[in-house]
Amino acid sequence: MPTATADLPGLKLPRFGSERAAVAAMRRSAVPPRTELTVSEWADQFRILDKSAAEPGRWRTDRNPIGRGIMNAFTNAAVQTIVLMGCTQLIKTESMLNMLGYAIDQNPGPTLWVCPREDDARWFAWNRARPLITECPQLRHYQPASADEFSTLEWNLMPCFVRFAWAGSPAGLAQMPIRYLFLDEVDKYPLFSGREADPISLARERQGTFWNAKTVIASTPTTTSGSIVREMAKTQELHAHIPCPRCGRWQVLTLQQVQGLGPGDRQFYPAERIRNEQLGYYECLHCRHHWTDGERVGQLARIVWAPEGHQIRPADAARGHVAFERAVGFHFWRLYSPWPSGSATEIGAQWAEAQRDPARLMNFVNSTLAQPWAEKTEENKADELRLKIIPEQPEGLVPQSAMVLTAGVDVQKDHYFFVVRAWGPDMESWLIRAARVESWRALEAELFLTAYPIDDGTGHAASGKALLFVRLACVDSRYDTKAVHRFVSKWADVAAATLGRDHLVRPYQLTILDKDADGKSAKAARKAWHLDVSHYKDTLVRLIHSEPGDPSQWHLFDSPGDDYFGQMCSEHKVVVRSRTSMKTREAWVPVEANAPNHYWDAEVYCLAAADMLQVRSLRPENQPVVYRPAAAKARADATEQPHAPEPRQRSDGDDWLPENQDW
Repeated sequence: MPTATADLPGLKLPRFGSERAAVAAMRRSAVPPRTELTVSEWADQFRILDKSAAEPGRWRTDRNPIGRGIMNAFTNAAVQTIVLMGCTQLIKTESMLNMLGYAIDQNPGPTLWVCPREDDARWFAWNRARPLITECPQLRHYQPASADEFSTLEWNLMPCFVRFAWAGSPAGLAQMPIRYLFLDEVDKYPLFSGREADPISLARERQGTFWNAKTVIASTPTTTSGSIVREMAKTQELHAHIPCPRCGRWQVLTLQQVQGLGPGDRQFYPAERIRNEQLGYYECLHCRHHWTDGERVGQLARIVWAPEGHQIRPADAARGHVAFERAVGFHFWRLYSPWPSGSATEIGAQWAEAQRDPARLMNFVNSTLAQPWAEKTEENKADELRLKIIPEQPEGLVPQSAMVLTAGVDVQKDHYFFVVRAWGPDMESWLIRAARVESWRALEAELFLTAYPIDDGTGHAASGKALLFVRLACVDSRYDTKAVHRFVSKWADVAAATLGRDHLVRPYQLTILDKDADGKSAKAARKAWHLDVSHYKDTLVRLIHSEPGDPSQWHLFDSPGDDYFGQMCSEHKVVVRSRTSMKTREAWVPVEANAPNHYWDAEVYCLAAADMLQVRSLRPENQPVVYRPAAAKARADATEQPHAPEPRQRSDGDDWLPENQDW
């Protein structure tokens, strides 16, 4: 086979002299030698933006100077991980593309770029990464011999291999060792890649053989539990400091300093007025100087990346950042943008609009402020619960204002948690009993064979027949379902089997569990009440947090115990965002994994029992319900209940109470 030596004078070829090697050597010889450049310097010299960019043509870092420190961290030998938590449409992806171009040209190595979904990966490879190669003369020499390779997700470039993958594909994340890893929009990643680990961990395992590996992780934040917030917490978190054009004092720009939006605190002019009259301005944190947008944009060129509260030194200002650590995180938001969308007026108008729409407010917090949404919307705190204690109110004593008792039971494998609560007018309630028992027999003794005495006004049990029995107990039937239904069947007039559901049409609804072939209720069919637990948890928190003077006060006896307080604070309500559709919803979830929540659940069932009894209709003129369970009447003897009263007949004053039904 002839060699190409005659065609390429002075070119030293390998001994085997293959045509492919000759072509490769020729192409390498045409590439300018590598130089010692930072990423921003490399981009200013070589990056060309295609016609899809807002400003096509040669890249200019000075046009968006916030990216300079971000990009240069990539060429810092001390840095291994870079985390970018920023607003939408501001430098994140372009900085990563410049890093990719720099790596291909100046310091090549196998590279993996991960997008949230397969469609994202294919679109990004063709529409964003391909122009990086084809439009840049410095990189054009490295493109594959066949342009068809750009339509795939695996590019065999001359100096290195670049693969594009998506977070839901474990195979795509684990096929090869990689030096450079780019993880884009990680808050849109699924929690797990197929049946394997989370995508970020799975991809980072591929870098184990490279001592000089670098990882870049970027995303607009969603919630405090999102991936980008967790990754940022592992870094040296840096914020962009700029000096005031008048007093020269350094500061991090904040939304609180955006002024001129309305007459007072959180009182905003209409958004259109803010825009039309250009009312927004930034006020210096120190000298109160009103920055114009021109002054703000002019000062962006002097950005220094440093931890919040850091005293900027001359060396920091000259370098543009403090000394980088191994993992460095950059946090930035819309006010650092040189574009019109970053003006104080536009941000102020969007902030005013967001106040009237919770969904728009969440988007503003995420996409403009680059802050995670404060996902906790409801929660209990032990210190606040302790304020609900009535001093010297003993366990087991019913206050004089109470008229009916309900109970809630959380069923576990071999034990049971229950609460008994007394209810009065206006949904005022008092915790009477909260305990754990180890058997069904002990549970029925506590709930249905025990009569609770009424306070005589001095903190002691009244004499005579002033006793109350539990009128209705809701028993959770998710666990040990057969045993629960046997128990409820035995105490049918005062017990109800329940199943928790979310977002029902009504707060509670009856379901027949056993039906015949015709779909009709079978004889002695089991019944369960479906409860909208989200509704009852919301209502319970509202009652707990009732303001002083509110008639619907929620009380505790004097010594519920630390277990009770801990379990009552075991869940909080959070905003959950779908990682696929990005739609949001609110949900009650555990504060910590496996945190016990038995008393919390029991209080929810106890509230549901009160709702089923229509306790909200109680009036002061009603009489206490001295109702004794039918099964207890049949079993009563002198040793069990020496003072047990006879069940009284319903009176005209008890019209709030629903007719006795088959619970």
